[in-house]
Amino acid sequence: VPSKPFGDAEEFNWSPDGKSIAFNAREAGKSEPWSTNFDVFVTPADGSAAPRNLTASNKAWDATPAYSADGRTIYYRAMKRPGFEADRFGLMALDIASGKSREIDPAWDRSADNIRLSADGRHIYSTASDMGEHPLWSIDIATGKATKIAGQGSISGFELEGDTLVFTRNSLKSPDVLFAARADGSAVR
Repeated sequence: VPSKPFGDAEEFNWSPDGKSIAFNAREAGKSEPWSTNFDVFVTPADGSAAPRNLTASNKAWDATPAYSADGRTIYYRAMKRPGFEADRFGLMALDIASGKSREIDPAWDRSADNIRLSADGRHIYSTASDMGEHPLWSIDIATGKATKIAGQGSISGFELEGDTLVFTRNSLKSPDVLFAARADGSAVR
C-alpha cells in the first residue's frame, strides 16, 4: 500500500484512536496481475495481529477506506462487477461491529473518486465526472442525495476542515486556481 502504479495516501487511513489502520490492497498470487479485486483490510497499528479482510465477499474493487469520527464505521468506494475496471464506484458504509455494509448512494449514477467526511459526519465529499466537467459533490450519508458543491470546470483537488472548503479548479479558460468556500459551497472566493 499504496498500490502500483497509481495508488496514493487515500488507500490507507488511521482510526480516530490511532489503534488500527484500514487500507485497501490486492492480495498477491497467480491472478494478481489481471485481478481488479482490491479489498479493504483493517489491522492493529502495533502489528499484534494479521490484517483482517472486511470486504472479502465483494469480488470486485473496494477502495479508499475512511473512518467515521467515532471509529464505528468505515466508508469506502466499491465496484460491483468483478474484472470490469470501468464499473461505477459507489459509496459504501461498513459497520465495523456487525460487518454489514450498505450502499449509501444507489440511485446516484456517478462514480465517486474520493472520500472526505464533513465535520458533523453527515456528508461525504467526493469529486465525480459529470457532463464533461469534474465537480465536487456532497452526498448525504443518510439519504444518498448528491448535491453539486463546486463545478464550472474540473476540481483537481480539495480539502475540508470544519466549515472551510479549499479546492483547486481548472477549465478550458484557466489552469488550476485556488478557491476557498464554506462547506456547503457558498461564499466562494
